[in-house]
Amino acid sequence: MRREEVIMEDGIFQSFDNYDYLIEATKNRSKLFIIGMLFPRRLGAMLFSSLLEHRYYKPGTADNEKFILHLINWQEMHWWVIEIPREDIDKATKTAEEVGLKFADGIPTMIASERGKIGWQPFPVTDGRNIVSIEYLPNHVAYKNDPKLTRIFEDLEITYVESVIMHGYIGPVDFKVIVEGKDETT
Repeated sequence: MRREEVIMEDGIFQSFDNYDYLIEATKNRSKLFIIGMLFPRRLGAMLFSSLLEHRYYKPGTADNEKFILHLINWQEMHWWVIEIPREDIDKATKTAEEVGLKFADGIPTMIASERGKIGWQPFPVTDGRNIVSIEYLPNHVAYKNDPKLTRIFEDLEITYVESVIMHGYIGPVDFKVIVEGKDETT
């Protein structure tokens, strides 16, 4: 098993050349694994992971050891897999909904071409009994195909993430107007 650990200021990000460690880790049913796409960017994923960690697994505390962020390269895209105690699913669900996301049971699957043949490519960790993937809520701005709203969401997300990481802001995040693509002033 080959694993590379990149040490950051307040935590350990684990990135992998292969998936053996993660495949083995997902056999632990006391853990919940949350899969999210980093690049191409899934709106809200970065804020979700930042809020979840800083609210419930504050860096610099013993609780932070319960939050592990695995970085994965798969299908020429960058993904993270967050590992937390399964008992904390309600905290994670609430945080996801707050930023316009929800959990779908199981792993991402893509349509891909390999050696000229098109077929289904499941995420490398296939035992989905304690794995969820993040996706957008049905009314999310991502479904509006409005570049202006998407840019507003991206800018707000970056602002909130910086506030969380740099200033410790863990209060409520109000993305409702942006997520739903409504302007309450009209």
